Amino acid sequence: METQHKPWLPEAISTSHLALFSLTSNPSLAADLHASLLAAARAPDDETGRAAKARVDFALIDAASIVSEAHLHTAVWQAQTALGNGLQKAKSNHAEVIYRLGINNNIGDALRTFGLTPTTTHLVLIRLSTPSLRVKEVLQQMQALVPGAQLLPLRSLGLLPNQDLNAPSITGRQRICKAYKLQTTDQKSELSVEESNKVESLVVGAVAAKSIAA
Repeated sequence: METQHKPWLPEAISTSHLALFSLTSNPSLAADLHASLLAAARAPDDETGRAAKARVDFALIDAASIVSEAHLHTAVWQAQTALGNGLQKAKSNHAEVIYRLGINNNIGDALRTFGLTPTTTHLVLIRLSTPSLRVKEVLQQMQALVPGAQLLPLRSLGLLPNQDLNAPSITGRQRICKAYKLQTTDQKSELSVEESNKVESLVVGAVAAKSIAA
């Protein structure tokens, strides 16, 4: 897990915690978690409902829609900046992070494109918090949410094959091209490092430019 603190931001959102998990060891985990997320959204404002909401109080992002650590960090920074200046568009801090990944102003589109789905195989969890919340506690909460899931380094994200796991890329190239309206390349051929870097640059630039265009 990676934690960053930006002391110039409002304390409540000044610290970000990011972690990547593989859900492949438990095929039903994503579907169960997705159901819990929907149930929490409909939960009443009582003790039980608030507990259900607190359990899933993260940005839950399908890692197949992320090209790199920089992609995530840019969206987090854009969300923190908007929240700090009272310019947020979403109803919650963590929904704002997902909203900032999209290139249009439709939060529903962003949630459908970048959010957890019942078939997600790799999941990014993000928590915005005060610096007083201990890193160990955040990690424990994340692991409790995805029991049995494998914690992976964020560097595992990307369009190139995963060298750490000796496995194919986590990122869905066609999904990225559709989300960011990029020219679709030959899906059968492996990208070169130069091509991967170019796609990453275009995606990160689009996320960074969203606040300017808004």
